[in-house]
Amino acid sequence: MFPPVVLALNEEVKKHPLLLAELSKLEQTNGQLDMGIMAGAVAAYCGIGLDGYYLEEDIIILFHLLLNELQKRSAIVIH
Repeated sequence: MFPPVVLALNEEVKKHPLLLAELSKLEQTNGQLDMGIMAGAVAAYCGIGLDGYYLEEDIIILFHLLLNELQKRSAIVIH
């Protein structure tokens, strides 16, 4: 089971068409999209640099940071 922040981040990503397009490209290139690749892409989209190794606690903090930054940049998607 994923922590709630991971699920919230995944839902927030859906509100960012340019980020979704980039994640789709990464998925096609890599064959799958794991959490590390997704976190890196979201961080790049938000202008946040990542470097180093992260413990589980650090990743949770990072995901909260990414979620907050994406929420600031939210777009409305109309189908």
